[in-house]
Amino acid sequence: MPNCPVCSEPMYHDKRGGVEIDVCAKHGIWLDKKELYHITEDARRDEDIAFWEDWFRTAVSTPTDHDRKLGCPICGKPMTLEKYEGVVIDYCTDHGTWLDSGELDAILNNLRLDPSYLRGVALRLKDLRY
Repeated sequence: MPNCPVCSEPMYHDKRGGVEIDVCAKHGIWLDKKELYHITEDARRDEDIAFWEDWFRTAVSTPTDHDRKLGCPICGKPMTLEKYEGVVIDYCTDHGTWLDSGELDAILNNLRLDPSYLRGVALRLKDLRY
């Protein structure tokens, strides 16, 4: 089990949308490659979503510390900052994605603003890298 890239404390396992994720209760979550894609697809297929809420939905952004340099919790290499669905995330090209607290909820919110995502276009090739 990896350590949190922010505080170096051991993370614990949890499930989100059928995906096992690594969680730091203080700072965020670690998603192995393709897990972010699977979580977003599971959220899209969730039948309990009230579509009328989308009429009032607005894009959400999260604060970003561009000076912070996090190392991948798997390999230790510096992660790069990438903008994904309006949210700046920390990304290791070999192993996965670090999401600070609140970033996953912001991504899921912002995806619901995309009509092709809502219509069920499951093949989002560019998103498979996450």
